[in-house]
Amino acid sequence: MDVTVKVDEADRQAIIMALAGLALRRPGWNNYLRGIAEQFRDVEMFDEFKRLNADLVKPDGDIITPRGAPRW
Repeated sequence: MDVTVKVDEADRQAIIMALAGLALRRPGWNNYLRGIAEQFRDVEMFDEFKRLNADLVKPDGDIITPRGAPRW
């Protein structure tokens, strides 16, 4: 089943950013999520969001927070 969703540019970028953030936290999903970014025709933005946010995620996928800040 194919579904078409119309989103404005800001929402499209937010979706790609969310996909990249999830890919950082769940590396096993990277290829699948990158494929979704390809459907939005912006793999470069996906890769750039991952690069810019890589310092926010530990190698085990845990999120880095400022000292004393609650995780959620």
